[in-house]
Formats: sequence, structure tokens, C-alpha cells
Amino acid sequence: MSPQKTSRGKSAQYYRDYYWANRDHITRHIRERKQAKAAKVRDRVEAAFTGRRFGALVTLYPLVRTNKHLGGWWLCRCDCGGEIEAWTYKLKRGVKTSCGCHIHARAKRAAH
Repeated sequence: MSPQKTSRGKSAQYYRDYYWANRDHITRHIRERKQAKAAKVRDRVEAAFTGRRFGALVTLYPLVRTNKHLGGWWLCRCDCGGEIEAWTYKLKRGVKTSCGCHIHARAKRAAH
């Protein structure tokens, strides 16, 4: 029985042998491409978010900590001058809009 030919005219065994002979190079190449793509996305997100206003917060720069599903952390400056760290998803959804100064001011007004 002759080996099956692929659309390129080479046998499936040829491609299996090629992969196993060059697997370190192939996996390194794939890893490098994924890292380069991730860096491009990270740069694009950083450029889009730096300096944006979310309520009383203005994003300054991204922090090193990240989570695959929740996004990264950002250092933000509040209008009152306070600085906090906030998740990207909380900023986007409007959950985090100040450093907490609005809550304290609201409590003071309610007490008087």
C-alpha cells in the first residue's frame, strides 16, 4: 500500500517526520508570534486607556499585575488628588468612579 499523498504531493508521514525533527523551532516560532501579538494588543490598550476619565478618576498608567479574564490594573488619580489602583473591567463598567472620597463626602452631608 502506497502512502497517502496530501494536496501538496508529499506524504503525511513526511510532514509528521518534519514536525518531529523541527518541533523545537516550530514551537518557539509559534510562541514568539503569540508574544508579539500580545505585545501589540497590550500597547494598543495602553494607548487607548492612558489619560481616559472614568467619573472622577483619570488613568495614569497600567500596572504590571494582570488577570487573563479580568484585564489589568491601572493606577488612577482622583479629582481630590488621591491615587488608587483599579481593575480595567471595573473602570469600564462604571463600578469604580472615585477613590472613595465621594462616599465620605456623601456620608458627611447625610450626618448634618
